[in-house]
Amino acid sequence: MKIIYETKNFNVFVPDVPHISREEGGHLCISSKRDNCLSRLDLSIDEAIEFIRLSMLVGDAMTIGMKNGGVDVIMINYQENGNWAYLRNEKPFFHLHLYGRTMSSKHQKFGEALYFPDPNSTYYNNTIPLNDHDINEILKEIKNLENNEKYKLDNWRLVSYEN
Repeated sequence: MKIIYETKNFNVFVPDVPHISREEGGHLCISSKRDNCLSRLDLSIDEAIEFIRLSMLVGDAMTIGMKNGGVDVIMINYQENGNWAYLRNEKPFFHLHLYGRTMSSKHQKFGEALYFPDPNSTYYNNTIPLNDHDINEILKEIKNLENNEKYKLDNWRLVSYEN
Protein backbone atom coordinates (compact mmCIF):
# COMPACT_ATOMS: atom_id res chain seq x y z
CA MET A 1 0.00 0.00 0.00
CA LYS A 2 1.41 3.37 -1.04
CA ILE A 3 -0.19 6.43 0.59
CA ILE A 4 -0.27 9.25 -1.96
CA TYR A 5 -2.43 11.88 -0.26
CA GLU A 6 -3.94 12.48 3.14
CA THR A 7 -6.33 14.70 5.02
CA LYS A 8 -6.95 15.03 8.75
CA ASN A 9 -8.98 11.81 8.95
CA PHE A 10 -8.28 9.86 5.74
CA ASN A 11 -5.52 8.40 3.59
CA VAL A 12 -5.65 7.92 -0.17
CA PHE A 13 -3.58 4.96 -1.26
CA VAL A 14 -2.61 2.81 -4.21
CA PRO A 15 -3.11 -0.86 -3.36
CA ASP A 16 -0.12 -3.13 -3.99
CA VAL A 17 -2.37 -5.68 -5.69
CA PRO A 18 -5.08 -3.74 -7.55
CA HIS A 19 -8.47 -5.19 -8.41
CA ILE A 20 -8.42 -3.26 -11.71
CA SER A 21 -5.18 -3.04 -13.64
CA ARG A 22 -3.95 0.48 -14.53
CA GLU A 23 -4.49 0.01 -18.29
CA GLU A 24 -8.14 -0.83 -17.63
CA GLY A 25 -8.70 2.25 -15.47
CA GLY A 26 -6.76 1.70 -12.27
CA HIS A 27 -7.57 1.35 -8.59
CA LEU A 28 -7.26 3.73 -5.64
CA CYS A 29 -8.59 3.49 -2.09
CA ILE A 30 -9.55 5.95 0.62
CA SER A 31 -9.33 4.70 4.20
CA SER A 32 -10.03 6.11 7.63
CA LYS A 33 -7.03 6.81 9.84
CA ARG A 34 -9.01 5.62 12.88
CA ASP A 35 -8.45 1.99 13.94
CA ASN A 36 -11.96 1.71 15.35
CA CYS A 37 -13.73 2.81 12.16
CA LEU A 38 -15.21 -0.34 10.64
CA SER A 39 -17.71 1.22 8.23
CA ARG A 40 -19.25 4.55 7.25
CA LEU A 41 -21.69 4.06 10.12
CA ASP A 42 -18.79 4.85 12.49
CA LEU A 43 -18.03 8.25 10.92
CA SER A 44 -18.86 11.44 12.75
CA ILE A 45 -20.83 14.07 10.82
CA ASP A 46 -17.67 16.07 10.17
CA GLU A 47 -15.79 12.96 9.05
CA ALA A 48 -18.66 12.00 6.74
CA ILE A 49 -18.59 15.43 5.09
CA GLU A 50 -14.80 15.29 4.76
CA PHE A 51 -15.04 11.76 3.32
CA ILE A 52 -17.68 12.57 0.69
CA ARG A 53 -15.77 15.66 -0.43
CA LEU A 54 -12.52 13.66 -0.62
CA SER A 55 -14.10 10.80 -2.56
CA MET A 56 -15.52 13.24 -5.12
CA LEU A 57 -12.24 15.18 -5.34
CA VAL A 58 -10.11 12.06 -5.79
CA GLY A 59 -12.56 10.53 -8.28
CA ASP A 60 -12.51 13.71 -10.35
CA ALA A 61 -8.70 13.90 -10.19
CA MET A 62 -8.32 10.20 -11.03
CA THR A 63 -10.48 10.55 -14.14
CA ILE A 64 -8.48 13.53 -15.42
CA GLY A 65 -5.08 12.26 -14.27
CA MET A 66 -5.48 8.84 -15.90
CA LYS A 67 -6.57 10.48 -19.16
CA ASN A 68 -3.43 12.64 -18.97
CA GLY A 69 -1.48 9.37 -18.78
CA GLY A 70 -3.16 7.86 -21.83
CA VAL A 71 -5.79 5.74 -20.03
CA ASP A 72 -9.21 6.88 -21.21
CA VAL A 73 -11.19 6.61 -17.98
CA ILE A 74 -14.86 7.25 -18.70
CA MET A 75 -16.09 7.08 -15.11
CA ILE A 76 -15.23 5.92 -11.60
CA ASN A 77 -17.05 3.15 -9.77
CA TYR A 78 -17.06 3.65 -5.99
CA GLN A 79 -17.34 0.57 -3.82
CA GLU A 80 -17.19 0.10 -0.05
CA ASN A 81 -16.36 -3.49 0.80
CA GLY A 82 -14.43 -4.83 3.78
CA ASN A 83 -15.86 -8.32 3.85
CA TRP A 84 -12.60 -10.03 2.77
CA ALA A 85 -11.21 -9.30 6.25
CA TYR A 86 -13.59 -11.94 7.58
CA LEU A 87 -11.96 -14.55 5.31
CA ARG A 88 -8.70 -13.90 7.19
CA ASN A 89 -10.36 -13.75 10.63
CA GLU A 90 -9.44 -10.06 10.82
CA LYS A 91 -11.40 -7.00 11.83
CA PRO A 92 -12.55 -5.01 8.77
CA PHE A 93 -11.51 -1.39 8.35
CA PHE A 94 -13.43 1.38 6.64
CA HIS A 95 -12.22 1.98 3.10
CA LEU A 96 -13.66 2.95 -0.25
CA HIS A 97 -12.40 1.58 -3.55
CA LEU A 98 -12.25 3.86 -6.59
CA TYR A 99 -12.20 1.88 -9.82
CA GLY A 100 -11.45 3.61 -13.09
CA ARG A 101 -13.55 2.27 -15.95
CA THR A 102 -12.58 2.33 -19.64
CA MET A 103 -14.46 1.32 -22.76
CA SER A 104 -11.48 -0.82 -23.84
CA SER A 105 -11.35 -3.02 -20.73
CA LYS A 106 -10.89 -6.69 -21.49
CA HIS A 107 -11.17 -8.22 -18.00
CA GLN A 108 -13.63 -5.88 -16.32
CA LYS A 109 -15.81 -5.00 -19.31
CA PHE A 110 -17.34 -1.53 -19.35
CA GLY A 111 -21.05 -1.55 -18.65
CA GLU A 112 -20.92 -4.80 -16.70
CA ALA A 113 -20.83 -5.24 -12.95
CA LEU A 114 -17.35 -5.54 -11.51
CA TYR A 115 -16.36 -9.04 -10.51
CA PHE A 116 -13.58 -9.82 -8.05
CA PRO A 117 -12.51 -13.42 -7.61
CA ASP A 118 -11.24 -14.77 -4.29
CA PRO A 119 -8.15 -12.82 -3.21
CA ASN A 120 -6.11 -16.04 -3.36
CA SER A 121 -6.96 -16.73 -7.00
CA THR A 122 -4.51 -16.19 -9.88
CA TYR A 123 -6.63 -13.30 -11.23
CA TYR A 124 -4.53 -10.74 -9.35
CA ASN A 125 -1.16 -12.07 -10.59
CA ASN A 126 -1.36 -9.89 -13.69
CA THR A 127 -2.95 -6.70 -12.40
CA ILE A 128 -0.65 -3.68 -12.55
CA PRO A 129 -0.89 -0.86 -9.98
CA LEU A 130 -0.83 2.82 -10.89
CA ASN A 131 2.68 3.98 -11.77
CA ASP A 132 4.54 7.10 -10.59
CA HIS A 133 3.40 9.10 -13.64
CA ASP A 134 -0.25 8.21 -12.95
CA ILE A 135 0.13 9.15 -9.29
CA ASN A 136 1.82 12.46 -10.11
CA GLU A 137 -0.91 13.35 -12.61
CA ILE A 138 -3.64 12.52 -10.09
CA LEU A 139 -1.92 14.58 -7.38
CA LYS A 140 -1.50 17.50 -9.80
CA GLU A 141 -5.23 17.36 -10.53
CA ILE A 142 -6.12 17.16 -6.83
CA LYS A 143 -4.15 20.38 -6.27
CA ASN A 144 -5.86 22.04 -9.25
CA LEU A 145 -9.35 20.93 -8.22
CA GLU A 146 -8.92 21.99 -4.58
CA ASN A 147 -9.04 25.59 -5.79
CA ASN A 148 -12.27 24.98 -7.69
CA GLU A 149 -15.43 26.40 -6.03
CA LYS A 150 -16.90 22.90 -5.94
CA TYR A 151 -14.15 21.62 -3.61
CA LYS A 152 -13.22 24.66 -1.49
CA LEU A 153 -13.25 23.65 2.17
CA ASP A 154 -15.40 26.63 3.20
CA ASN A 155 -18.14 25.51 0.83
CA TRP A 156 -18.21 22.17 2.64
CA ARG A 157 -18.25 23.85 6.07
CA LEU A 158 -14.86 22.31 6.78
CA VAL A 159 -11.91 24.01 8.37
CA SER A 160 -8.55 23.42 6.79
CA TYR A 161 -7.42 19.88 7.44
CA GLU A 162 -4.43 19.60 5.15
CA ASN A 163 -1.32 18.20 6.81
